Amino acid sequence: MAQLRGNAVAYAAVICGGAGLALFYAGWVALALGLSGFVLGLMGLGRARQGLASNKGVAELGLLLGALAVVSWVAVLVAMRYWQNT
Repeated sequence: MAQLRGNAVAYAAVICGGAGLALFYAGWVALALGLSGFVLGLMGLGRARQGLASNKGVAELGLLLGALAVVSWVAVLVAMRYWQNT
């Protein structure tokens, strides 16, 4: 049986999602990083499900961090619009 390789896409998802979450207040950069983390997390999960990679948990973490980064960015945007109108 072939040895499973690491999932570089999943690690990239964690990095992008984590950076997007850490920089949620940084505008479009945070949104781009969060979306990148989410998409890369989905790709990493696909690789893990196909049996091409062994670290499904890392891909799930990247997916979660990317989603949280996007939700945080949207929350900041809504809060800024709300406070601007009050």
